[in-house]
Amino acid sequence: MHTEHKIIMGNSQQMPEIDDGIVHLMVTSPPNPMNKMWDTLFVEADPKIAVLWQKLETDDKGEIVGQIYDVMHDYLGEVWRETYRVLVDGGIACINIGDATRTVNDKFQLSPYARIMEICEKIGFTTLPYILWKKPWTKRTYKGKGAFLGSGFLLPNAYVTLDCEFVLIFRKGNLRKFPPKDPQRHSSVFTKSQRDEWFSQIWAIKVSRQKDNVKAFVMT
Repeated sequence: MHTEHKIIMGNSQQMPEIDDGIVHLMVTSPPNPMNKMWDTLFVEADPKIAVLWQKLETDDKGEIVGQIYDVMHDYLGEVWRETYRVLVDGGIACINIGDATRTVNDKFQLSPYARIMEICEKIGFTTLPYILWKKPWTKRTYKGKGAFLGSGFLLPNAYVTLDCEFVLIFRKGNLRKFPPKDPQRHSSVFTKSQRDEWFSQIWAIKVSRQKDNVKAFVMT
């Protein structure tokens, strides 16, 4: 099968180069709201987020933290809306995302990924069963002193280590339909062993270590 590949460098909130309803699959791993490594990029991308971070110094900090979380997801929501526009009926969107934990305002807490599911369903997507990606490399030692147990070994203060991410899967519209004798459809049929392995909900795939100086904020 002959294929052509085109790379477009741009903002995925607006993709005028792509017509309505022509994309069959979208896969992305976006910046994770409330993950500290992405703070600067979110602040530079959206002035509203920058203003809210400044308000943490003076206003009700608990309320402001919630507002920052909401605005970050609203920013990403523009990408999910544009994705919905360009997908074909029955097209699939896969979003690799993980929960984030951090201490803000002297309070340690979890910021869950589930907000993406809420936003995508409001846009019109149908939520499908997700993949749980267990990353083997998170089985690490903490400063050479054994397994990392959150804030310590005292049970009331320890917390579960996040060693999984999710691949959220959404469908636009109805199930895909194909001509009965479409040769391309039949050439891509899975074997039973492939189906059993690839469509298992739990994946344990090693990842390459990300370089700190390579951070892409453009989602394509």
